[in-house]
Amino acid sequence: MKTRRGQTPRAGVFGRIAALALIGAIAASSAWAQQEPAGDAPAYADTYLGFTRVLANPEDVALAEKDVEEAVKRFTDRVAEFRREVSNVVETYREYQESQLDKQYDKLVSELEDKEYQLVLSAIAQIELFLSRYPNTPEYSPDAMFRLAELYYQKAKREFDLVQDEKLREYEKQLAMFDEGLIDKEPAPPHADFGKPISLYSHISRDFPDYRYIDAVYYLLAYCYQEESNFPGVREAFENLIASRPQSKYVPESYLRIGDAYFKEYDYPPALQSFMAAAQFKDSEYYDQILYKLASTYFITDRFQDAIDVFAALNDLSEQMYEKDGKHSNFREESVQYIAYCYAQGENYWAGAGVQNAVVYFDRIGDRKWEADVFRQLGDYYVQQAKWNEAAVSYRRVIDKDPWHPDNPELQDKIIRIYVFGMRDEERQHVERSRLAKDYGETSEWARRNAADPDALRRAEELVQGSLKHWAYFQHAQAQKYRQTGKTAEAAEFYRRAAEAYQAFLSQFPHDRDAYDLTFRLADAHFFSGDYLKAVDYYVAVRDSKVSDKYFQDSAYSVVLCYDNLIGKSGLALTISEEQAQAQQRERLKGQVEKKPIPELKQKYLDASVFYVANTTQPLDQDKIAWNSGEILFEHNYLDEAREKYMDLVNRFPKSEFAVKAARRIIDTYYVSEDWVKVTEWSEKLAALEIGSSEGRAEMRAKLKEIKGNAMAQYAQQLEQREEWDKAAAQYMKAVEQEPQSAQAPAMLYNAAVNYARAKRPAKAMELFQRMVDDYPKAEFAAESLYLVAENAYDSYNLDQASTAYARLYAEYPNIDPKRRCLAIYNHAQLKEFDHDYAAAARIYERYADACAAAEADAPTILLRAGELYEKLEDVANMNRVYTAFIDRFGRAADNQRWVVPAYVKIADAYQKRKNPREAVKYYNKAIDFFLSHPGIGADFVANQAAAQSRFTLNEAEFEQYRAQGISGASQNAMKASFEKKRTMMNDMVLLYEQVKQFKNPEYFLAASFRMAEAVELFADSLFDAPIPKEVRQGGEDFVLTYQQMLSDQARPFYDQAAAAYLQAFDGGKKAKLFSSPWMKKLLTSLNHPNIKAVLATPVTMRKPEKPRFRLEVVAPLPFDDGRAPLPPKAPSPAPATPPAAPPG
Repeated sequence: MKTRRGQTPRAGVFGRIAALALIGAIAASSAWAQQEPAGDAPAYADTYLGFTRVLANPEDVALAEKDVEEAVKRFTDRVAEFRREVSNVVETYREYQESQLDKQYDKLVSELEDKEYQLVLSAIAQIELFLSRYPNTPEYSPDAMFRLAELYYQKAKREFDLVQDEKLREYEKQLAMFDEGLIDKEPAPPHADFGKPISLYSHISRDFPDYRYIDAVYYLLAYCYQEESNFPGVREAFENLIASRPQSKYVPESYLRIGDAYFKEYDYPPALQSFMAAAQFKDSEYYDQILYKLASTYFITDRFQDAIDVFAALNDLSEQMYEKDGKHSNFREESVQYIAYCYAQGENYWAGAGVQNAVVYFDRIGDRKWEADVFRQLGDYYVQQAKWNEAAVSYRRVIDKDPWHPDNPELQDKIIRIYVFGMRDEERQHVERSRLAKDYGETSEWARRNAADPDALRRAEELVQGSLKHWAYFQHAQAQKYRQTGKTAEAAEFYRRAAEAYQAFLSQFPHDRDAYDLTFRLADAHFFSGDYLKAVDYYVAVRDSKVSDKYFQDSAYSVVLCYDNLIGKSGLALTISEEQAQAQQRERLKGQVEKKPIPELKQKYLDASVFYVANTTQPLDQDKIAWNSGEILFEHNYLDEAREKYMDLVNRFPKSEFAVKAARRIIDTYYVSEDWVKVTEWSEKLAALEIGSSEGRAEMRAKLKEIKGNAMAQYAQQLEQREEWDKAAAQYMKAVEQEPQSAQAPAMLYNAAVNYARAKRPAKAMELFQRMVDDYPKAEFAAESLYLVAENAYDSYNLDQASTAYARLYAEYPNIDPKRRCLAIYNHAQLKEFDHDYAAAARIYERYADACAAAEADAPTILLRAGELYEKLEDVANMNRVYTAFIDRFGRAADNQRWVVPAYVKIADAYQKRKNPREAVKYYNKAIDFFLSHPGIGADFVANQAAAQSRFTLNEAEFEQYRAQGISGASQNAMKASFEKKRTMMNDMVLLYEQVKQFKNPEYFLAASFRMAEAVELFADSLFDAPIPKEVRQGGEDFVLTYQQMLSDQARPFYDQAAAAYLQAFDGGKKAKLFSSPWMKKLLTSLNHPNIKAVLATPVTMRKPEKPRFRLEVVAPLPFDDGRAPLPPKAPSPAPATPPAAPPG
């Protein structure tokens, strides 16, 4: 059986059993089967749920007071909010117990529920029939309505129970949507529909205000409103109850519930008035709850003093309840918390807050049994707020009010913790720890008075001992914290304090169960405070102790560390460095091998280390300590003894890294005699042993091989000094082959190559230089070797090898000499270009420009070279990018400005080819503007020609429009307008190409001259080929011929001008020696054109044979004849200056 929300399992079982009893009584009443009394209306029957019932006498529905009380009880049992305000712990336990009962009665209850519901429906039908017969009889109708209302209530609850889970899921879904902002209005929790019982109770109260149980009606009406969360309805019902029955037993609770309804709607003033009214009923069973609600309202409306007074009264009442029944009020704990919370607030929030005001208050009201609880809670609140001093005062008040209380040691410990963790007041915590030991120690008055409480005495003793221990632990922990943060001075001071605390504790409790551990901690504290002399004595005591061996190995190890540190503090080094060891070796090689006395501290270190290595199984630093022992002996020339230690280390700790070092030292002891045979022998012998880890062993063997190789190298150096180059090279190679992975192998390989070069064996030298690069690419001489390989390949025309070598040189060795690196990049790019790999060459040239801009002056021109290669590849995007980069990066420098103009032109040409005239025009104009704004490049041929080309190219687009413009029109006016437009365009073209000639570039001077002549020729052609207007055609053939002759006459001067201009341009081209220019060919072609040729040789003739003319009496007007004298032909333009010669550069 599922438990309904707000209804415990027991209420679900036994509440329904009680309801069954009521319904059964109604259904089984014998009165329902009797006939109606004589004189009343005739009886009638009604069929419902398969049963036929006969209406009973009205007296049979009468209610006794007991019936009303049971009905009220059934209501209040079902509404948990009004009658059940117990703690969650008790509620949870009860629900658990009742769930077990539910399991036992699950089947029974299920059957009872079904029967109950059927009986409810049957009873409802019968009472409804009764009320339809007697709806307004004051004597019986209210009782029937009262019974029916309860049945409606049960029916509504039953129906809601069946859909409750579904409605709750929908409610929770809607609530989640509201929380996420998906809907605007917060959904209301689901509840049963109590409209019918509410309607009936309202009907009773309205139509039967003098009903004898009217107070119960209002009471139950209020509960129905409560279940629907209709707080105004709750208030109204209880207010009506009070008004109608001021002496009712429900009045105190009514005031309470009215206030509660206001309170839930946050309307505190009327809530307060209601609670105050309820508080007048001191004998009410709800009086403690009334006081709690009243005090809570005072609290929430910031009337804290009033709240405290009422909470205090509630606590006094709780004490009375305890004395009477042995049980406190359920609200006592919260009352204590509220009082404490009021005083725990900040004084800026309430002027009466603060522990001192609490003290004044309790001094005023006198002793209370619950005062200690308030101050204990107040102290806890202050701890939560980190108001440490106030917390300490609160706890102290508790102790002072009852100094012999068994819990006082715990409170004193809380005070200590405040000064330890809160205020971090070491002096004060020390005082409080002393008070703990003094006031609660085994000889204290508190201990005498609590002698009958062994648990309290035991806790106190533990706290005293723990306090002293924790004082030491605290100092120790502080020291460790400072040590971890690198504050060594502060750490040393706290270690010293910790040592004093440990010493004090051990003096007072020498037989404490932790004495052994604390002695070790004492030794540690002395150690980390830097007092190694004291530390070593305690470590020795722990090491040699018979009590425990817990710290035996740690203390034995620490003794070694103490002497290690004492040696350091004395100014000595425990062992010498490798450089010093090798320096001693050199001195030994000179014969200085006499033994030296070992200092006392080092001798103690030797003794301690021998004990540690021999008697412990702890692997911590044993190999290192054994190594140090050998090193001390080695340093003082106890070579045989040292060799013995080293061999012992190798045997005891063969896998250690120090075993590898020891093997090297064994070799060192033989180096003294410079006996290379012995060195070689022992190198091979030690290499054969399984020394070190797999990685370390390999390294050790490699080192031994390296030693052997170094010996060979030393011999090679001797040969080198004797200038026996071939032999020296061969000896170096033997050393390399002996151990090619040796750190010295690259240098020896390089030396071998150099010696072969000295021996005039270049091929062999180059072979070794290449091997140097291949085998040791990260070695010091690898870059130099690779450079030599590249240069040799280049000089030998082995271009593929040279290209690869140059690429590796600048890619793998970025830190080589900048000049050499740039040379490698350039040569690599050049080789790629030779190989026609233009894309790769362009990229490498770009790299040169980036990497060598600071080192090489030709970086800008090399970047242009990259652009030219992209141009050759027709890679327009990269070409434009490179030229733009050149302009942005290098265009400001005076030496590079001459190249900016052609760069702009190349970008423009690219856009022109890609059919993007807008961008092309922009960059042509940029070229012209840059040239004109930088006078310094005006005489430069490259810049001059590029600027002239830009101007010429811009003109060409307009020239093509001019070429396409003809003379047309059907009428005389149209022809005239067309003629004027063509002539204007001709003049404009002549002026535009005159601008090109201003640049005085020979090629484009010639091109512009050609276009100027061509512009005149095109105008003449347009006149010559002009169409015949309609007016002329209408005059007949003679008019047409006459008109054509007129056009020919008008074109003739322009042909003359064009011919003269062509001749002048042609002569200028010859003088400038531009014989191969395409414009010279164009000039020759134009001069041989029939119209021009005819002008030069003979007058222009008509294109058709002339017919005999005839005269008319009336002369028709010619085209463009406006009655004025014709204009004379335009004089030819002055001859331009002779084209200049090519500017320098």
